[in-house]
Amino acid sequence: MIPTLGPLEKCGTFTVKSFYKFLIDGGTRSPLYPLFWKIRCPSKITLLSWLAGEDKILTLSNIFKKGCNFQHSTDTCVLCHNSSETLQHLFIDCEFSKRIWAFFYHSLDSSSLPQSIPYLWTSWIPSLAPQSQPLWDLVSRAILWNIWLERNSRIFQLLALPQLSTIFKTVNMLLSWFPTVADRHQQSLTEASQKSSVL
Repeated sequence: MIPTLGPLEKCGTFTVKSFYKFLIDGGTRSPLYPLFWKIRCPSKITLLSWLAGEDKILTLSNIFKKGCNFQHSTDTCVLCHNSSETLQHLFIDCEFSKRIWAFFYHSLDSSSLPQSIPYLWTSWIPSLAPQSQPLWDLVSRAILWNIWLERNSRIFQLLALPQLSTIFKTVNMLLSWFPTVADRHQQSLTEASQKSSVL
């Protein structure tokens, strides 16, 4: 039997390029990978979004599963205090998070809300009108990031701010990203900013 030198191209031939790709990613590549890195967004926010899509975020539930000692004696969500802090709960099912998603849902006239984090990028955003996809990709990333910051503030600084503060921070973050948002979406974000300042 002849040993193989490494991965082959789709046509069945070995190339240096195919071997290099194998070395770089160990032969495993997430199907979500291209979805996260194509939109211009701060790297730390893209990384958080990608880790969330892969369910690799250290939620309290994941920390407790790993048996890590932590300053909390329970894995209860610090945003709503009603359920275990899983990825699904923290970013989608938590009442705190649901209200933030609902604010943007109504402000930007979306027809539905995402059902899960992987569904968000694999099905929900692609199902939207093509001209809305870049906006909702950025909105989703900003929502996840600001929910994560609020969660961390409550855990590590013992500082709990109201939902309105998280909405306002998310809107301001999106407004600061204006160069990456198409002109047609800037009006929607400006209106959302005005709504958040009125609330």
